Amino acid sequence: MDVEAVHQKSAEWMVARGWKTKIGKRTGFVQSLFDHTNVELNALLTLLPILSDAAHYGLSSMEQQSLIVGTIAHDAAKERPEWQQYVQMPREKQRSHHVPHIISDVTGQVVPELVRRLDFDDAIIPDAMVFVNTHMAATRTATSVMGILAERDTSDRWATLARIVDAIDNFCSAKGLFEAQRALEYCVFARHLRIAYHLVRVRGVSSTLLHQAAADAHMQAGWLPLLHFSNGSIYVVDSRTDVKGPEVSAIESRLGAVLDDVMDVDFTKFVVGNPLQTFIPKPEFLDYREFRDYLREASRRVRRGSFSRKPHRTRQKVVEAYFRAAKRETIPTDTEVEAETQRIDRAQPEMLVLKFFKNALGEKVLCKDGVPLDEAEIDKLEQKLLESRAAGKDPSKVQEQHEKAIKKLEKEAWQRIEDTIATKYDAYFGEGSYAVLSSGTLMPAKEMKTGIDRFWMSPGERFGLSEKRVELAQDKVRMEKLIDVLATIAAESYDSLPEEYRPTRAAASELTVQFLGDLIHPAPLYDLRAVAQAQLEAYGQSKLNAKRAGNLPHVCPICNQPFSKGAIAIADLVGKGSEAHTNRAVAHGRSPIPRVLICSTCKYEILLRQLLLGDQTANVLVLVPRMNIGPWSGRVLKRMAEKVQEYAGHLMSNDTENPDERITMSLTQVIAGKLLNEGQTRNGVPVLMDLEKGLDAHKLVEFLTYKPDSKTREKSRKALSEALREAYEISGVDDWQELNAQWETTYSSWEELLDGVWAGEVHNETVDEVRARVYRLSPLFKIICRTPHMILVPLSRPFKAGNKESDVNAALRETFITILLGLALDCTVAVLDNGEPITLEGGEGIARLPAVPAI
Repeated sequence: MDVEAVHQKSAEWMVARGWKTKIGKRTGFVQSLFDHTNVELNALLTLLPILSDAAHYGLSSMEQQSLIVGTIAHDAAKERPEWQQYVQMPREKQRSHHVPHIISDVTGQVVPELVRRLDFDDAIIPDAMVFVNTHMAATRTATSVMGILAERDTSDRWATLARIVDAIDNFCSAKGLFEAQRALEYCVFARHLRIAYHLVRVRGVSSTLLHQAAADAHMQAGWLPLLHFSNGSIYVVDSRTDVKGPEVSAIESRLGAVLDDVMDVDFTKFVVGNPLQTFIPKPEFLDYREFRDYLREASRRVRRGSFSRKPHRTRQKVVEAYFRAAKRETIPTDTEVEAETQRIDRAQPEMLVLKFFKNALGEKVLCKDGVPLDEAEIDKLEQKLLESRAAGKDPSKVQEQHEKAIKKLEKEAWQRIEDTIATKYDAYFGEGSYAVLSSGTLMPAKEMKTGIDRFWMSPGERFGLSEKRVELAQDKVRMEKLIDVLATIAAESYDSLPEEYRPTRAAASELTVQFLGDLIHPAPLYDLRAVAQAQLEAYGQSKLNAKRAGNLPHVCPICNQPFSKGAIAIADLVGKGSEAHTNRAVAHGRSPIPRVLICSTCKYEILLRQLLLGDQTANVLVLVPRMNIGPWSGRVLKRMAEKVQEYAGHLMSNDTENPDERITMSLTQVIAGKLLNEGQTRNGVPVLMDLEKGLDAHKLVEFLTYKPDSKTREKSRKALSEALREAYEISGVDDWQELNAQWETTYSSWEELLDGVWAGEVHNETVDEVRARVYRLSPLFKIICRTPHMILVPLSRPFKAGNKESDVNAALRETFITILLGLALDCTVAVLDNGEPITLEGGEGIARLPAVPAI
């Protein structure tokens, strides 16, 4: 039997009958007739190889075919308008207006049609009709049984096979993993199976990786996935086998391998941030062995020539501030303004290198995991604490004095570290240079006086230069010397620290340990009394300790899990201006972002989103199965998501051949126009495209794509021309010839060269950076789909079409997009703010409305 063909043909047959828009279940949740039947077919085809074995039911090929047809057609009568009206009635009205969903006439019409559609033997039609008409116990009356027995062409095992159809219907209709597992354990064929499951606490992107690790570990151990839910999966295996459930260590090993793969990226651009904001936004990704690379990246955060193009009045103010910092009493003349403009312009990359150096060797980064303390001094303080307690002194005051003493030790230890760094730095740049070196916001006048002048005025020989003064050296040579010296100082400073205190990147193994805590089953046995006691203690002190670092009891404001040591929820982690990362903001204060501690697992979850997207995330799209999903349908959904990412990712990257073609999730009027134009017309008026049959990945991406008008395209081309001239510092009439020599190209004019860059014919670091900046070639989203349990889509920009658009309009755009995605992908879609928990469990519908009162 060609299982893939059965799946495909069956799905097409159900869609053609309109089952995607018909209700199939409405008992605590709503499920379409298509979803309900499709998941049952998935389950049956997974179980058939086991149930058909001679040691179990020994199903013949004819019986297997009749079971397949019976499973697909058993609820066919629900498609009738009468039943659809009935199922939408209030409960009290349904009792007095019962409409059956097993109709012999419908069965007689549907079953033969389906048998022929699947190319099955017509001989199975009587059996399949019996399974449809008697799969419910209420329909197996004495009269119906006598009628079946009178039929000579019906299988002798019709009752058993009908119960199999009924059992699959029951456990596939259960809401949630545990109800489905319970129904499976007590069904008619339960003794022929062994059952296992995995369950995770859903957190976000990390949950997709944990699902993948758990699923892979179960399948490697020999288990077959039967049903996937948003928070776990049910697996089965032949009851005669000796297959055992995977150990937690196997899942941990697999999760480590997955994280190793995810984290195999260049972290330099994550460590070096925006110098106008947080220059080192993610110190957890900093590794001291890559310090020289970070300095080089910092130098690229500003280009020479940018300051000199600023308005004269702006430059004059900076030069005046520089004169004041240098204690020069006079007001700079226009000639002096121009001269100092050129100096400041040339110095800007070096300013950023010095600023990164000072930040990276600051206490918050260098000692982010604590200051190395003298163990003997710690022992003395611990002994003093014990003696004070034994003497009957007030415990709270004793503890407070102990903490103050520890902080004093830390302060003294940090001062020694900083003095060591300052001594090494001052040996090159002059006495007191390190103390005045700025680590705050970039201020060119101040940086020029406190950092650059001390470097540039130094004798060239001190830095191995032949020039009398450092300033006289070529820009590139001078920059390399500065980076070399700073990297040497940093290396010596790191070497003076104990190895365990040297900043290294959070390894995949560390993330593995954190994320594995979300694996609820299988999991090690815990002392539940001890766990409850720890939770109670953390809850009791959570408000008191909310803003206090250190090894103290906390409750995470994102995931509500207890923890002891965490991280401050700075804006770069949770999004500038966002307050959604805490559900206790009122208690903790809202000015402007509650500086509360979050647990390490949530911190790494947010960092993982940024790592995969390459930027901060504005929101996260969450897509989960409408209720549950079977293995075949799950593979189809996963392939669809991967294709959408492939097509959309190409358009959002420097690999695109047409950078004027862009992806949007906010220009909903453009998307709606395409849906109208693709659809049919009614009385000459376009109607919205019928999405019931679904969209392929290419068509979906095509709907999300738009092209700017000619005026905007021309403006972008002009910006590209100017950016290339600025980047390569050229302005002559034969510019293309100079670039031809550098790029080894043969363009015959500047316009032809621009055409080549536009089309992506030239690739190098500078051109790629310019092209990406001009055409905004950065990912709007990244689809993360490892398994069918859930698809996570971090978004780099919100749904607003502009900063001035109202929340109501943005919410309507969001609703439009989520409905479109939900219909196209047959799933439930919700948009979450950063830190907002994922609470989708199945059965919620197609799209979650934004929490905006007006809609």
